[in-house]
Amino acid sequence: MRPYILSVLLLALTSTAFSQQRKKVTDMSGDKHHKIKEVYFVLRSDNTVRDGSYQQFRNDKLIVSGYYRNGQKDSVWEAYSNTQAILSRKWYDHGRMTGKWEFFNGNGETSYTYDFGTSKVTYLSGSPRSDTSTCFYRNDAGEWIRGRLDQAAVPLFSPGEWLSYLNDNFRYPDEAVDKNLQGKVIISMIVDENGQVSDYAVSTSAAPSLDKEALRVVSSHENIFAPAQKDGKKVRSICFQPLIFKLEGDH
Repeated sequence: MRPYILSVLLLALTSTAFSQQRKKVTDMSGDKHHKIKEVYFVLRSDNTVRDGSYQQFRNDKLIVSGYYRNGQKDSVWEAYSNTQAILSRKWYDHGRMTGKWEFFNGNGETSYTYDFGTSKVTYLSGSPRSDTSTCFYRNDAGEWIRGRLDQAAVPLFSPGEWLSYLNDNFRYPDEAVDKNLQGKVIISMIVDENGQVSDYAVSTSAAPSLDKEALRVVSSHENIFAPAQKDGKKVRSICFQPLIFKLEGDH
């Protein structure tokens, strides 16, 4: 019985030490249709620094799980659909993106992967590939040209994650509803050699209120990309994100 008692004692001491160093936080947001709950831990010495497990729920269903270490993402992070099918699995090492990230379709089957060790994307059979024939990128002379790339910029979030984000954050402007405004807005963005995104702009306009909402939604998203590659080099490129505004019924 002594080893059992000792293990229980060590577990109790570890739990006590954890509670003394960290404080549990529960944040609520959203509306009655999209109730968002975040559960995480912060340091008692600095409640702005997250440290420990993280969970996000939509309408009481887990949609994101992960871990923070001293304010930085660490270990494995996973995203889930409303049906609890896995959407992505991502690895971090003290805030640094690492390992092989996996992205899944709505059925929980792997769609494509990105390996940070080799900087290569691998598409599985039947998965859609990035169109490398119609990309704009900056060449060595600093000129923007349109041409074929070895690898287009790859979004490091699955289509399911994007749709989940839209489900929680997209709002049809009241003015657009009143005036029955509809259409497609395309937002352009520059993805640099490190995968950082900047210079969001309206590339194709539908109406001022729709353009504004599209720009807000796209630029507020945690856009993470693997940079485009040309002749074995990582290059700056332009990516486009369309948003379709469509009203259902008569208004």
